Amino acid sequence: MLEGMYRLDFSGHAGRGVAALVLKDGTVFGADEAGVNYDGTYEPTGTPGEVSVSLVLTVPPGVTLVQGVIADHRGFSFQVGPQRINLLKPAEVTIATPVGGPRGVVRARMSKLRNLPN
Repeated sequence: MLEGMYRLDFSGHAGRGVAALVLKDGTVFGADEAGVNYDGTYEPTGTPGEVSVSLVLTVPPGVTLVQGVIADHRGFSFQVGPQRINLLKPAEVTIATPVGGPRGVVRARMSKLRNLPN
């Protein structure tokens, strides 16, 4: 079963971070340690354990992203994906983001923390 709570470890040009994400009924939501919110969708790709994830990240004012970009007083949002991730075989994936051009590349690894309660 792919639904559950996941840990997302990620790194970029200017640092590292961690987020907690919940996958349930095709919806993804969560947040990271800097206060960035993650909202989106996922769908199976047909490969066992693999999903295609699309996210909108909402960055609060003053937060520095792992790409080195600092949100101004208004904050901002950006889309990531669709990105294929195999949830049964945690492996590092490279994600190109629209933030900071070549500095926008982020390396990420998702690992399951637990199943959802019944």
